[in-house]
Amino acid sequence: MPTFRPPRRVEVILFDDDGGKRVAVANRPTSRTSNMPHWDMALHHLPSGRTWPADFNGNNVLDALAELVERKDHEYFAASARPRMQNDRNVPIDDLGNPTRADLTTYNGKRVGFGKAAAEAARSRRG
Repeated sequence: MPTFRPPRRVEVILFDDDGGKRVAVANRPTSRTSNMPHWDMALHHLPSGRTWPADFNGNNVLDALAELVERKDHEYFAASARPRMQNDRNVPIDDLGNPTRADLTTYNGKRVGFGKAAAEAARSRRG
């Protein structure tokens, strides 16, 4: 006769109309020998990359995941209401079409270079 064993991992995925996705995950470590199961939980907001960790002791892990999602709804909707910053793909080029970047001087006086020319100059300085 088969015996019932609770799952080791529970995952709930929420899809939004704007393409955003939230993933609530609960993992039960195998090393625990207690009668009351312990769950390591996390809520991941995939477009922004934010993660909210949590933990739970008990058998009703689905209720705990739902509560975690509900507690973080205001932060999620506040973050999704802000416009998402896109990477700047505008790169200055010279007459031959090679990308060029200017060196920057930081507040400490350290010079920082960007682009292929800066990488080549750093290699030549190292020897």
